[in-house]
Amino acid sequence: VEPLAYGDDKEVCVNVRDVTFAGDGGVGLQVMGPTLVRGCRFTGWDVAAQALDGGWIFCQEDVRFDRNAVALRLNSNFSVSCGGNINNTSFTRNGVALQLERIPGERMGLILDYCTFYGNGTDIENPENYTVELLPTTSMK
Repeated sequence: VEPLAYGDDKEVCVNVRDVTFAGDGGVGLQVMGPTLVRGCRFTGWDVAAQALDGGWIFCQEDVRFDRNAVALRLNSNFSVSCGGNINNTSFTRNGVALQLERIPGERMGLILDYCTFYGNGTDIENPENYTVELLPTTSMK
């Protein structure tokens, strides 16, 4: 997803729904614009999904990351919001489930709601110590 043009009165957001991203290395989904991901599956990638400058990935409604080296990498220093945080997302058997390299704004936090972490080498890699709120609905095993 390439950088998007924003109008004066609206936000632009790409919607990706019900897509299976099956790979053998490389990057499955790379975004440089706000992207809402729903009902998608990611497996077999070096990096399953990543947000770069200008982008953000909002995982919602039954997103599954399974058996990737890095499931979700957030590495963006600016973005226009198009949704909420990460919810109803499953991270299973990944090397690193969630990698927080850069988050937009002044130490903006991230809320995880109804997420599942199971069998990952590292659940959350957060070297800059961004605020991550795990709601009681999120399980880490």
